[in-house]
Amino acid sequence: DPPTPDPPTDGYDAIVVAGGSGSRLGGTVPGHKAQIRLAGRLLVDHVLAAVGDAATVVCVASGLPERLLGDPLRCVEQPVGAGPLAAVAAGLELVTSERVALVAADTPFIGGALTSLRRELEARDADAAVLVDADGRRHYLAAVWRTTALRSSLVALGDVTGRSMRSLYDLPQLEVVGVPDVDGSVFDVDTAEDLAVAEKRVAASRGSRG
Repeated sequence: DPPTPDPPTDGYDAIVVAGGSGSRLGGTVPGHKAQIRLAGRLLVDHVLAAVGDAATVVCVASGLPERLLGDPLRCVEQPVGAGPLAAVAAGLELVTSERVALVAADTPFIGGALTSLRRELEARDADAAVLVDADGRRHYLAAVWRTTALRSSLVALGDVTGRSMRSLYDLPQLEVVGVPDVDGSVFDVDTAEDLAVAEKRVAASRGSRG
C-alpha cells in the first residue's frame, strides 16, 4: 500500500455549531440535540474530541452543560435561534488561526475527514473545502475554510439572521473544492434510528481496537 500522507502541519481553529433543538429526538429548546447521549457520552463531546487538535475550539450554543470535553470557548448566536450561519458568524469572532473548521455537533464521526479537508484546501489553493456525500450533496458544516475568505464572505452577505448555509457557499467569488466522503464521516444523528446506527458504529469501532 502507498504510504499515508502526513497530515497538514498548519494550525487551525474549529467552530462547533451546537444550537439545534433536535425536534425529531424529542428536543424543544436550542442546544438539546448536542446533549443527547451516544455511547455514554454527550453527542457534542464526540465532535469536540474530533477537533481536539485544533488550536482553539469554539462551541456555539445556549443551554449546554458547564463541563464539556476540552473546555472549549463558548458563545451564542444573536438572536438565539437565528440559525447555523449566524452561529458561524458568532464563533468566528473568537477565531485567530488562518484556517477554521466548521462542524456540526451531531456529526460524531467527522474526525476522519478533517485531515483530508485541510489537505485539499492547501493542495487546491481554495477558499474552502467541503465534504460531499455519495449522493453529491455538500455538507456545509463539514468543511475547512481560510479564515480571511470566511470573514469577507460573511461581510458580503450582510445580515445573516435566518439565512441558509448554502447562501454562504454560493457566493460567486469563492473557490470551493468538494472532498468525497469515503468513510461516512458526515453521518449525522437526526432521528432515533440514526442514534441506534451510531451506537452500533461506536461499538464496532471500539471492538476493532480491542
